[in-house]
Formats: sequence, structure tokens, C-alpha cells
Amino acid sequence: MSLKNLFCIIIIFLICMILLKLYSKNTHETFNSHENESCYTNCRERESSSLTDVCPNKPECVGICINQHTYTDENISEDILKTLDDVGTLKNNQNNADVITTNCGLCIANFYEGLKKMNDLGERCS
Repeated sequence: MSLKNLFCIIIIFLICMILLKLYSKNTHETFNSHENESCYTNCRERESSSLTDVCPNKPECVGICINQHTYTDENISEDILKTLDDVGTLKNNQNNADVITTNCGLCIANFYEGLKKMNDLGERCS
């Protein structure tokens, strides 16, 4: 194989890698790909509870939804009847409709792939 042929193969390989990188960047979500500045302008507190609507396109909705609807290590101390076994479960006073009407179901769906990939990394590294 001549040097010219080897050089052409390397160039073709590099072009393919660049195209693959560009394609994968356009088809996978990133935490900056959901920018929508109008999302939090119409958030409202529910009169009967302290649940807040979230913008399902902003990545910070994930943390808000988890803290708002489920027991976590941090908020479990607010309920003396709860233990570490309750972490990750829906709070007693909430149901699936609360998760849906606050846009949290859509939020988690929007960022599910990214969350799953981070979880997979965490499992491999621990």
C-alpha cells in the first residue's frame, strides 16, 4: 500500500469520525438543549398545597420534582414516621395526578436518557 493510499484512508476515517460526532450531537439531549426562557413566567403555587409547576424543558426541574414529590435523604426528616426505606417513594399526601399536573412527569421523560446514562456511570464507578 502506498503512502498516498494510506493518507487517503486516514482522511476518510477522520471525515467519518467528524460526521459521526456531529450526528450524535444533534440526536442526543444535552442539559443545555432545552432552553426556553418563558417557562417559569407562569408558574403558580396551588392554593391547597405548596406544589409548584415546573418547566419540563429546564434541567433544574429534575431536582425540584424529586424533592417536591418523593422522600429524599434531605426531606425525610420532616416526617418523623418515615425511615430511609421510604426514600424514593411518593410522599404520603401526593398521587400520580400531582406529578402530572406539575409537569414533573414530562420533566423526567425529557431528561430520562441523561439521568439513565449518569446512573449507569455511577453504578460502574462505585
